[in-house]
Amino acid sequence: MKIKFYLIFLLLTGLFLYGLTMRGIYGNPGAKYINENLAGITMPFELSPERGRYALTLAIAEDKTFQLKDEIARMALPDLGYYKGNFFSIFPPGISILVLPFYLLGKMINFAQLAVFSVPAIFAVLNSILIFLILKKFEVRSSYAFIASLIFSFATTSWSYAVTLYQHHITTFLILSGFYYVLRFQKYRKLYWIWGLLVWLNYAVGLVIDSPNGLLLLPIMIYFLTSSFEIKIISTQLNIKLKTVIVYTIIPFLVIGFLYGYYNYSYFGDWFKIRKNLIKVTDIKDGNIISNEDTSVTPQKYVLGLFDAKNIPNGLYTLLVSNERGLFYYSPIMALALLGVISAYKKRVRETIILVSLISLNIFLYSAFGDPWGGWAFGPRYLIPSMAILSIFLGFAYHSIRSFWFRLISFPFIIYSVAVALLGALTTSQIPPRVEAIPLGIDYTYIRNLKFLESGQTGSFAYNYFFKNYLSLAQYWLVIFISIVILMSIFLFVAPYLERRKLYEWSKPKST
Repeated sequence: MKIKFYLIFLLLTGLFLYGLTMRGIYGNPGAKYINENLAGITMPFELSPERGRYALTLAIAEDKTFQLKDEIARMALPDLGYYKGNFFSIFPPGISILVLPFYLLGKMINFAQLAVFSVPAIFAVLNSILIFLILKKFEVRSSYAFIASLIFSFATTSWSYAVTLYQHHITTFLILSGFYYVLRFQKYRKLYWIWGLLVWLNYAVGLVIDSPNGLLLLPIMIYFLTSSFEIKIISTQLNIKLKTVIVYTIIPFLVIGFLYGYYNYSYFGDWFKIRKNLIKVTDIKDGNIISNEDTSVTPQKYVLGLFDAKNIPNGLYTLLVSNERGLFYYSPIMALALLGVISAYKKRVRETIILVSLISLNIFLYSAFGDPWGGWAFGPRYLIPSMAILSIFLGFAYHSIRSFWFRLISFPFIIYSVAVALLGALTTSQIPPRVEAIPLGIDYTYIRNLKFLESGQTGSFAYNYFFKNYLSLAQYWLVIFISIVILMSIFLFVAPYLERRKLYEWSKPKST
């Protein structure tokens, strides 16, 4: 089957399945809705990261400012900051600006919130396409590249964050596309400056989307720098030349950096210190702010204090194997991806080192974080970029082993991972850490999601709007689950056989 077929299929499948689980309501949530329904589990705004970013979008669109007036500020709690008599979102403004056109278009048809929530889904689909394209660049068979893309989309907890307003899929897109741009930068000599511009643009946008992106994208920039050297041996002499393109393609980074600095200066009085002296507000009562922070501690010291090497052992356990957030507990198929690292290294040494460094940096950065749980969350949301890269290695594993038995052994892992991922996407991401769950008497694993499934509680717009009167939520989950399992089984077992048969027919000598 042609590559275009796989790409179109990925696009349509992703949009369709994400659409079935997209969290939304019947209409445009205005200020009245925001104030009355903050705690509603079946409402789209389950957690403060969603509310805070959407609140800033409302402020920009409706009030033409980055300041949050009182009724919108309450929506952002507890991720709310206070500076010189004004409220601000503590998140960088990148996502709120990015979704602004979707908000304005959605508002025209009274579905602004649903339009905004579709943006991460679009990036999630693009991420699956990039996984496929990167694997094809490494000459992995199309069927294996396709199944790896499907596994990332629907067999990891990244699904839960593709149907609501979080930054993780956008960050993942910047990482994957940056890696892909450098691959293209190396190959195409006539227009390689375009790929250089895109790499710098990615890095600049990443900083405005989420502060840790400055570190998470750093291996991509190192990869870009090393790819900018031309090394030749002329008459036994080593000649090293740096492509000047890396210098003049920095323009997008400088432009966006200037605008972001001006934003900080305009609202917080400093070009470089992000949100200087911004006090984090935990509540607002009778017009007075309540904060549990020591206001003498600068935000810079506060942020740096969140990362501590002493946290790493507990962070690694929490993010990788615990039943609270463990990657291999929620998506055990990712463990088999480790088998593809060696085959990838044999094929492309430098690229494999960069990919492994991206995973390592992602894992160790958030292991050192004081909150590796990511607050109330479903699965290890901080590791979504690593899930995408591990999916690339999984494609390598299938391609290098090429064994029916290996695919058969991996299939139960896929089934389990899909079941858990769909459970989270269709019900809730409000899963507390163990230390908070036990005093509250609630579950801290996906058992909590099962209870929501049984009671029919979901924020799925499609289910609530179209299917609620015809199917129970459990039946709805089962229909989607069986469809995905059938789809994956076809591309895991049938498609490789058809590919091999076609390759065999092409390789046979033609009779004369």
